[in-house]
Amino acid sequence: MLEAMACGTPVIGFDIGSLPDAITPQETGLLAPAFDLARFAELIGAFSRDQIGRKRMSENCARLIPDRFTMEIHARRYLELYQRALVGKDRVFAGQSDGRASRLVPPTPEFGRICDALLPLAKRERRAARWKNLKRLIAGGEPEKRTG
Repeated sequence: MLEAMACGTPVIGFDIGSLPDAITPQETGLLAPAFDLARFAELIGAFSRDQIGRKRMSENCARLIPDRFTMEIHARRYLELYQRALVGKDRVFAGQSDGRASRLVPPTPEFGRICDALLPLAKRERRAARWKNLKRLIAGGEPEKRTG
């Protein structure tokens, strides 16, 4: 979807999943209510008849999408998400109803690669120590003890 939009192709889809995050209705595409096939068909029909709207949305996609969905933007969003999870916490765990701790993020090799990719951004923002601790915790290790 993002690749098509970056090439100037507006997208028509359902208002579910990641589509509402990427599609701005009437600007870069159209959204039908989830699983409403009749509305989805109506939008396709209306879109096919609206040459001016198609051209405008196509131009918007080609101009706006490449700047809205860069790797740096996604890296920053992930970093902010994990920083919010770490605020005031030494461990990345959430409590269960029985009082035991459960991991918020499963340890996977993919997550390790994400951590490695985001570390340069974290360093620039002086958050490298927390980010390294997050990676260590998710891998099953213990965090470094804070001093001072």
